[in-house]
Amino acid sequence: GKTLGGGMPVGVVCGRRELMRRFDATRPLRVAYVIGTFSAAPLTLGCMGAFLRWVRSREGQGEYETAQRLTDDFVTRINKELIDEGLPLRVQNLTTVWTVLFTCPGRYHWLFQYYLRAEGVALSWVGTGRCLFSLDFKPADYDALRAKLIAAARNMRDDGWWYTGVTSKQIKRRMGLEFGKQILGLGDKTKTG
Repeated sequence: GKTLGGGMPVGVVCGRRELMRRFDATRPLRVAYVIGTFSAAPLTLGCMGAFLRWVRSREGQGEYETAQRLTDDFVTRINKELIDEGLPLRVQNLTTVWTVLFTCPGRYHWLFQYYLRAEGVALSWVGTGRCLFSLDFKPADYDALRAKLIAAARNMRDDGWWYTGVTSKQIKRRMGLEFGKQILGLGDKTKTG
């Protein structure tokens, strides 16, 4: 919605013409009211109209083509570097939406966000795990992010958080045993005083 609203909060509902009518064709006085904070708000509709005109323009199309090319280049370059260094990560994208995937099983992958944070990259801890490059990202921004992702992955590897030769099944079994021991009170006991 925010993209369509030119940055303004807006919800958009689409459907077939007969479903989207605001009135019942057989009962013209039966009107479907649309109520909401931003429903038909002039500022939001104005931003939406301006964005829709811009996105269809030659300039808008050029901006999106450039962003797509820069994102594809970023993904190709970072994946080559990850492979060359034997780091168990890959980056994938669909247009300018991208995500980090792990190529080996592990129970500590979630720590990667903290290694990124140490490099100055803050990711949301909630949501889908998808990230988005905005249209104002320049080649230097992509290069800086690539360097930070690689540095974070190197540090996580060097700190020993990725195992080799362990399967997902083995990890799940081990976690299940640890969980069961804790539930039954058979977990490790720390002696005090």
